[in-house]
Amino acid sequence: MLAVLALAPASACGRETETRTETRTVTTTQIETVTQQAPTPPPPPRVFVPQHGSLIYKPDLIGQGVSNAIEDIRWTSYGGATAVGKGIFPSNDCTPSCADGTITRLPITVRLRDRILCRGALMYARIALEGRGFDNTYDAISDDSDC
Repeated sequence: MLAVLALAPASACGRETETRTETRTVTTTQIETVTQQAPTPPPPPRVFVPQHGSLIYKPDLIGQGVSNAIEDIRWTSYGGATAVGKGIFPSNDCTPSCADGTITRLPITVRLRDRILCRGALMYARIALEGRGFDNTYDAISDDSDC
């Protein structure tokens, strides 16, 4: 920006008039702030659990053998190398027989691992159960799938 200022003193009693010109340069700087956000990580891959010939995503029930199942599973992590969830296992004491036994609903932790490709999709292949009566050992997920 350029400003010009002219000063002229008033003439009095025949004196000469003096004109003075003063030039000032004013510079302004505009600062632009650019904020970059870290890229959003991609969502975890969809990983399935084999159940009765189907592949189920984040199942709330996982069959264990012919007549048992982990129920009401709530996943705290899922899709990564290991999935972890909390569920209920209905344990039968089979006393006096399994048909007449008492069922106790035991809280357990479910862990899944070993993702493999099955029918074009990722699936967990191994399961471990942690809780009363379980030893937290990884076993193959019980299923009749062909993977």
